[in-house]
Amino acid sequence: MPTGTQFADGPDAIRHAIREQVRYGADWIKYYADGGTQFRDGVLHSRPNYTDEETAALVAEAHRLGHKVAAHAGGKEAIESALAPTGAPRCISTSAAAAPRIPN
Repeated sequence: MPTGTQFADGPDAIRHAIREQVRYGADWIKYYADGGTQFRDGVLHSRPNYTDEETAALVAEAHRLGHKVAAHAGGKEAIESALAPTGAPRCISTSAAAAPRIPN
């Protein structure tokens, strides 16, 4: 059974990891949208861990299997990447709500 962080690269490997997590009883799929943040120019920035294609594959596979997805995202770029497949957040944590706003 997978424990802790499960690494996957590329859409096919990500779909496989989602199916594996579900097979072992995951209720939600949570992924790390970025690996750290950096404050500059008055904004919290980060480097997304996945491409838009990989994120879309992750969300689509989880939803196909009837599971919800949560993204752990700290910086502007990772938050935007995490929201891209859905278009809008379903919920947001209080720490994210207190962070600087993302410009349109």
